[in-house]
Amino acid sequence: MTVLLFLVLLVLWNVGDSGSSNNSSNSNIAGLLGDHSEEAIDFTDATSTCESNLKDTKRYCDNEGPDENNAGDNNMLRYSWNSNNFLPVYLLPSLAGTRLRTWSRLDCKMGPKMSHFHVGGSVWLDIKRSLIQTKCWIDCMKLNPDTQDDDNCMTRPDEGIDAVSQVDESLPTGFLLKSLIQMLASKGYEPEQSMFAHPYDWRLPPGRLEERDAAFSRLKRRIEGTVAMHKKRNPGIPTRGVMLVGLSLGNLFIQYFFNYLKAELGERGLERWADEYVHGLVLGGSPFLGAPGPIQSLLVGATMGLPIKMEESREMYLTFGSMPWVLPVTPKTKNKRHSAMNHGEEDFPVRVVELTKRNGTRLRPRNEEIVHKNGFFGKIGDEKLDSVQRNIEKWYIEDNFIGGGSPMDPWTPPKGIDQIICVYGVNVPTPVGYRFREHPQYNGRYEESDVLLNDRGDILDKNGENVLPKNRRFATRTSGDGTVPYFSLSWCHSWFGSDLVNITRVPAHRKYEEDDIEKFNNVDVFNTSQVREIERRPHGYNTFYSKRWTEDHPDSGMQRLKSIQVWELDGIIHKDTVTDKRFMHMFQSMMSGEERWSRMYMGIRNRMIVNAREEIEKSGILENYWDAKMAQDGASFSGENIPTNDDDCYWDYANVECAWRRYCVYEFRLGDVHLSMSCRLRK
Repeated sequence: MTVLLFLVLLVLWNVGDSGSSNNSSNSNIAGLLGDHSEEAIDFTDATSTCESNLKDTKRYCDNEGPDENNAGDNNMLRYSWNSNNFLPVYLLPSLAGTRLRTWSRLDCKMGPKMSHFHVGGSVWLDIKRSLIQTKCWIDCMKLNPDTQDDDNCMTRPDEGIDAVSQVDESLPTGFLLKSLIQMLASKGYEPEQSMFAHPYDWRLPPGRLEERDAAFSRLKRRIEGTVAMHKKRNPGIPTRGVMLVGLSLGNLFIQYFFNYLKAELGERGLERWADEYVHGLVLGGSPFLGAPGPIQSLLVGATMGLPIKMEESREMYLTFGSMPWVLPVTPKTKNKRHSAMNHGEEDFPVRVVELTKRNGTRLRPRNEEIVHKNGFFGKIGDEKLDSVQRNIEKWYIEDNFIGGGSPMDPWTPPKGIDQIICVYGVNVPTPVGYRFREHPQYNGRYEESDVLLNDRGDILDKNGENVLPKNRRFATRTSGDGTVPYFSLSWCHSWFGSDLVNITRVPAHRKYEEDDIEKFNNVDVFNTSQVREIERRPHGYNTFYSKRWTEDHPDSGMQRLKSIQVWELDGIIHKDTVTDKRFMHMFQSMMSGEERWSRMYMGIRNRMIVNAREEIEKSGILENYWDAKMAQDGASFSGENIPTNDDDCYWDYANVECAWRRYCVYEFRLGDVHLSMSCRLRK
């Protein structure tokens, strides 16, 4: 009877209240989760067992869903699969990764009329206009350095997927996330249905982004709306929430977003929100502890391949309040796991910046003094750099939008997120420090005198000399992705805590066979002998670190897999982190695994419903009319237990007569002391 009652409840739950069906589960689902999870580091072909490609509409295969021939005429068991069923993906672009348009007119003083800026015209990026009207273009890009308001043009981020796909409309260049978007589209993802972008004005500091554009509160509302629509379309799919995919600065945007939510909802509220609305994070090339490149941009400039001069680019960068967002920071709280991944070091391997002034004074700030009150930029004595220091103190020391903390503080993702993947390139020669000198003739201008390069195991100056003492030279020292040092990229290793991890290594630049795959299970990174075995060949391999565990959902009790993974991909440069073919193959494999697991779950769920109905019909339980039985029980007697003597009769005070009047009658006799004694059996 207990089993039959459970089956009845299961059918009623899934049919009558399908919106809650993702809380119903079977303990076997944990096994499916375990199988699916390996997709993240499965280097074989990631095609489905049903079909090699995801089409617009699918039916279940015999081994992945219910047998439609046995499903009867019930259309509920026929489940179409299309792009509306896919786990929604949100793309967060990098610095300079969103196309910007002007919503005001700016007439350039010189040059042809075609070079003027008109309402709705593209500003970033327009290489033709930057070449023809360089000064006018820079004026349109600049902000007021103190207020972070528009200076000459009202410039705003464009909208939609296209705004992060190709930032230059005038030339076939400026591709950023286009390859990733095309890969998703080829698998059936549709813009604004299952694939979304969140463009933002990458020139602004994060607090100003919320103040002017409501960039973070708007993202919260968009995600909530997307998840609500996904649940409505797919009431039975077990995966919930969206997948956030960030590149470079986009990951600091994600970090600030969660800090913003924590200030609004509290820590427990943030965990509940993340549990419901964010399934996973894919963080590509994350400068969690910053990079030295922005210092170079602020002191001497960086053209990024544009047809402008270094000093012209510097004039533009000095007005961008976002530049301090990616400056190097030293963790205030040391993390042993992160330190272990960096040969015991708790800071960047060298001092990131030194500046020699014209009078011979040398500024050698400690790395923690760069983003600091009365910090490095304020001590130079340069009016333009003073504005950088004011922006640091206004937006990056204490931020009211995130509860008064600093957006630069190292971050740990909130609980509630099932899948976290941190991916970045390694073993690319990467600057870890710059040396500058004041220009001998021009005030307020500087020259680069040296760059310290982490080239695999060495840190070399411009002359090729190793700048570290011998006791700090490690052949296995890992370099970064050409832009962000390994010390910054590897912060996500801190999320493993003190737990053991599984490590998989494969050759990065050649075809390989199964025997070439190196697997190390339950590795303790604090155990030098274990680490030495893994690092015997430090370069030329893609290395994957993973930790997986299961948790019961606090509300539904459903067992689900959670994982943290770090992918270190040899030779991938910073801007290609999420568009490199190796990453896209593995990302495709992971998303195909998500889709396949959801279909398998639906198949199991539907078969359980079919079997439950068959069992219920066989049991005859539906032929028992419980309402009639309850009415019969409530009558207290039937033809077999009618009153047979005077004692069975009594007075019914509610109806002011003897009960069971068909059998009993009021008949007073001398000596009756209450009404029931006068109720007697009819003669």
